[in-house]
Amino acid sequence: SRFRYGALFWEPTGNVRGWVYGDQAQVEFTLRAAFRRDYDWGANFGERWAQTSSQHTQKTFYGNEYFYKEYITTNPGCDINAGANSEERALCFNCPTEVTGIDSTGIDATAVGCVNSKPFFDAAPNASVDLNVTLYDDVNNNGISGERFYIRFPPKKQDYPIEAEIVQCPDPFYCDILIQNEDGTWRDNREQTDLCSAYINNFDRDPNKCAPWAEVYGMYLGDDEGSSVEVEMSVTHVDHTGNPIVGNFLIGVGRFTHYYYENTATPYTAYFTGGDRIYECAEGVMDEYGRCLNDLDLMLNNNAEGRYRLESEVWIKSDIANRSPIISMIPILPVPRRQVPFERSKFQIAAYDPDGDTLRFRFGTTREMGGIMRSKSSAFPHNENDPPGPILPTVLKYGQFKCDTENKFYKKNQTCPTDRVPTRVPGVDEYSFDPDSGVPGLVEWTTHGYTYQWCPHKQDYCDDIRQGLYNMIVAVEDIPSNEVILQYTQEGVSPENAYMSKSIVDFMVYLYDAEPAPPLWSLKLSVAIVDGWGWSLDKLSEVLGSFRAEPDPR
Repeated sequence: SRFRYGALFWEPTGNVRGWVYGDQAQVEFTLRAAFRRDYDWGANFGERWAQTSSQHTQKTFYGNEYFYKEYITTNPGCDINAGANSEERALCFNCPTEVTGIDSTGIDATAVGCVNSKPFFDAAPNASVDLNVTLYDDVNNNGISGERFYIRFPPKKQDYPIEAEIVQCPDPFYCDILIQNEDGTWRDNREQTDLCSAYINNFDRDPNKCAPWAEVYGMYLGDDEGSSVEVEMSVTHVDHTGNPIVGNFLIGVGRFTHYYYENTATPYTAYFTGGDRIYECAEGVMDEYGRCLNDLDLMLNNNAEGRYRLESEVWIKSDIANRSPIISMIPILPVPRRQVPFERSKFQIAAYDPDGDTLRFRFGTTREMGGIMRSKSSAFPHNENDPPGPILPTVLKYGQFKCDTENKFYKKNQTCPTDRVPTRVPGVDEYSFDPDSGVPGLVEWTTHGYTYQWCPHKQDYCDDIRQGLYNMIVAVEDIPSNEVILQYTQEGVSPENAYMSKSIVDFMVYLYDAEPAPPLWSLKLSVAIVDGWGWSLDKLSEVLGSFRAEPDPR
């Protein structure tokens, strides 16, 4: 569980190149994201990390050496064919014991390669008298100032030929063995499931041999060639507050460019995707089916272990200058539950349009929320026989859910769990993003004294929404001028779809009981606050330290 927050946006660079079939214009993307700080960087998804002692030190990337076949079989005790968790295989990698004087206590040689769970980053609070020199604090008090941390996120590729692009499936559940029809019945989809399993060797780019959503990670550019790019993210802040709920994260920014054709009939959709979202369960309270026995430890109340999909639509018109909306949020935003019935907790999505276009806000669709979640065995009943019958012992994971007897999971005539579809935060739809509120992007969340059909406590009705973490996805679209809307209408585009570009922000809110509520979070969240990472996060820690969030007794 590593992902905390992300947003993707773009702007044209002014570079244009001509092709036989038309001109292409270059855009520069900015990916802003936050992840768990003490995650095992370099252990999964082909990711690599680099730790330097200053912004001038040369970067050397480590991580996933086994995946990249960067092992040294002549090392004493090395056995590259040993088990996936063996110490013998860990001896095949030369991991840094010290990086130019940097404390390396978080760096370990593992069976997958060199893993770092203790990134260091130092901020630059003030410029020196010489404006060409920047002074840096020693934020982590290890005796070194100006440390930098970098992460590379590669995209999922085919196995053969090397570096060939994959074809991603059009639907999150496209490869399931059973597919549910509109009338509620189920149809056998085994033929497509077999085709999906061949996506890793798809030289001819057969669209039927597509990659399941659950197995795809990285940055995809949405063009006709299925292009992808490795993103190098430079960390810009590391949270050292130690707060286990709203702290323990790092924030970074990555930039890259790509060319797109101008004047296309529809926009391109670029996206950065991966998984999993938070699912924390205290040690010793998870049963054999993967269920957390104490649901208070299920830290994310919706979309736990779901996927993320940060989308940005790119639509370039040669006669219309445009840039995408820009969004910036605190990765985990504390929101107090209102203590007066029917009063709403309020906060603002910090977004603006660099061209001055009007912005339209809405909550994300199922696709924009990541499309698919890990299925929990608590979502059954799925019995071997008609109820009451034994629940088959298996831990379910998102992806190709097998409901057939051939794979010895569930009877073919049984239905599949339906909890793999991401869900919105309850209580926000009725009043949020009201254009008459006078506050663009205002979220109004009814958290107290309201009755909901949806309830995380498995009751029929709830009066209050449970405190804790919630995942929220908001799409921001820029509305062009009336002249452009008229032009789109003449081209057959309906007015409600006449927007120039779209950006997604994916973040978390922490709902807590506090009386009285800290005043900072009941106010609008301004762009100025969000951009002041250096002091606002320290202030956040100070405010959070002034109260203690008690566990929900239910």
